[in-house]
Amino acid sequence: GVGKSIALKIEELLKTGKLKYYQKLKKKTPVDLSSLREIEGLGPKNIKALYEKLGIKSVKQLGRAAKLGKIGRLKGFGKKSE
Repeated sequence: GVGKSIALKIEELLKTGKLKYYQKLKKKTPVDLSSLREIEGLGPKNIKALYEKLGIKSVKQLGRAAKLGKIGRLKGFGKKSE
């Protein structure tokens, strides 16, 4: 069955169309993980490195960094990565 906590979240979602828990989680994770994970060869560790070293949060920012040759200079990445 569904526990009390989950039931309350479902009720909140149905009443408001939003979920406070999700909004908080979204703020904690500023990176567009789902889109970046779709890129072949890009896993959680690489995404974390890109965010920490270059501030990359989206596929668009990743593309700009690649065009500028910034990715190949990072440890664990090379020219092939760009």
